[in-house]
Amino acid sequence: MNQREFEYIYHTSILLKKRFTKTQRRKWTNSIFISELLVQLSHLHIAIIRGNTYKYKITDELADIFFNLIIISVIINVPKKRLFNLYEYTKNRAIHYAANASILYTILDMYTISATLLDYSMRIDLFKHANKKRVDMIQDIRREYFVLCKRFFELIFLMNVDINKEMRTMFKDATDFLNLFNS
Repeated sequence: MNQREFEYIYHTSILLKKRFTKTQRRKWTNSIFISELLVQLSHLHIAIIRGNTYKYKITDELADIFFNLIIISVIINVPKKRLFNLYEYTKNRAIHYAANASILYTILDMYTISATLLDYSMRIDLFKHANKKRVDMIQDIRREYFVLCKRFFELIFLMNVDINKEMRTMFKDATDFLNLFNS
């Protein structure tokens, strides 16, 4: 994926999220966005463990995870350039990483990081007590978010997935759904 393709995916994800907002019954909090990421990670895990099924397909779930990571980047004010740079950095180190990791280990690590993000988000959204200042928790979220994105990029390289192609397929499917929903 080059810079131009990344820009397309990034902006299309944001526009698609705005369209999906109309299907929500309630406004989503930060905690709900992180929870959705955990849901998508579990779908990926099911697809890998049980094999691709009608409901869960590995590449579809990877596209959904990337979509969620992009939306979360907007929420926590991560510049898109920084996200793309992390993608490029990870791509350049993918061969080294592939020799030292397994797919399931990487997914487990992504679960753990996502759960940590959820904990911080629940504190910021006032569902739990906060033992740190809000600004410190936001910094912690950003730090964990970058580790999570790095793991995701390592995973797509490890699995040899063309994420650009999968995102475009996801955009088409989601747009078709939204067009039916809104008609």
